[in-house]
Amino acid sequence: MGRLKALTGGMPLFVQSAAGIAVSEYEGDVAQLCDSLEGQTNTAETAQEVILARVFDALPGTARDAVAVLSLSDLG
Repeated sequence: MGRLKALTGGMPLFVQSAAGIAVSEYEGDVAQLCDSLEGQTNTAETAQEVILARVFDALPGTARDAVAVLSLSDLG
């Protein structure tokens, strides 16, 4: 859990998303998820970006399109 906290910055939404990825892609093995994320953190992406990319990729196409359109707006 300490590794997961370090990778997610302890941010609740990142932790929740990472837990979901651990369940869906790693049979609930958080250590394996952390290994995978740590293996990718030597690139320019942060672990949080990797988590967000995986969550985004898992969305249905229409939801991805909606998120893409919303990301273009500059609203507070």
